[in-house]
Amino acid sequence: MQRIRFEDRPGGGRVMRLGTEHPGVGTIWDGLEDVKLTSRGLNTSARPDAVRAPMVTGLRRSESGGRSIVSVAPSRSRAASTVRQDDPVKRALMHLDRAMRDQPDRLYSAVRTIQRLLEAEKVPENIGRLRLALGRSQTQLEERARQRQVVLARLQEQPTFFLLTEATQLMRDLDVTAEEREVVRVARVRHDQEQAALRREQEERRAAQREKEWREQTEQQLAEERERNEAARRERVERALAVQLEQEETAERQAQRERAEKLGYLAPFVMGALKKAAREERVTTWREDRAA
Repeated sequence: MQRIRFEDRPGGGRVMRLGTEHPGVGTIWDGLEDVKLTSRGLNTSARPDAVRAPMVTGLRRSESGGRSIVSVAPSRSRAASTVRQDDPVKRALMHLDRAMRDQPDRLYSAVRTIQRLLEAEKVPENIGRLRLALGRSQTQLEERARQRQVVLARLQEQPTFFLLTEATQLMRDLDVTAEEREVVRVARVRHDQEQAALRREQEERRAAQREKEWREQTEQQLAEERERNEAARRERVERALAVQLEQEETAERQAQRERAEKLGYLAPFVMGALKKAAREERVTTWREDRAA
């Protein structure tokens, strides 16, 4: 049975691999360059002559179940595939490709591995692949180094939380120098001091604002209390004036009643006196007229 799968290729992209499944052995994977189409079928490293299964070296029937047990000779192609899977060049290229895509902080380590392999590699094909990958990775390393310089320069001007976060990520690179780490440390200290001063300033402003609000609230409460006291005082004065006025009116009415009672009592005497005076005045007038 034939199977197909796709694998990541160093430097980007994917490559198709053809697998040959053997009963009792598993699937052996080959690149398309190892596959040939013949009149008998596909020739692969696992099936060099398009035979569907490895040669059977022995056959016996189990006594209990009546099933055939086939012994299969070890396949050299499977061992070769395992060797290819454990190929340090291939593994290094895969690590480099993964670092360039998703793990930039591991890029320097992957590049160092490629450089060490180049020093010991003798196969021209592998040397070419390693040099090509090294060229691409060097470009990305230089770009990442420039990015560090830009971030560090901005940190020295004005450290911010986001710049420090980005710098912390960049400091994971293995090629970071001690001077660069010192720049980040100084920037972090400066940022912490500025943030502490800012927090103190904000706390002072909040305290001043709370004191101002408390003072305004106290003054408002005092003003309201003064208004209530003044209103109560006015009410008491008005009530006292009303009581006094009522008392004066009552006293006036009482005095009027007393005067009326006195006048009523004296009225007969006054009337009698007036009548007597009138009579006496008439008598005096008559006498004067006669004397004349």
